[in-house]
Amino acid sequence: MVWGIWWSYVVFCDPDRHFETHEHWESQLENITGEPGPSVTPAFPLDILKARYAKGEITKEDFEQMRENLSAE
Repeated sequence: MVWGIWWSYVVFCDPDRHFETHEHWESQLENITGEPGPSVTPAFPLDILKARYAKGEITKEDFEQMRENLSAE
């Protein structure tokens, strides 16, 4: 119940506070563990394609076709 009230306040009254809180706790975790958090930089399409192929989400034929499509753009 309390969580719902707080969440409603954050979303409707002060949405920036929500993100600032996350950034604060992420930086604290990085300081404690000594490891950086996940990267938020955008990935390149070919890197995403390679990762999907490596995970087995797409076949070799799909990979080759999609790679050709990306090269044509």
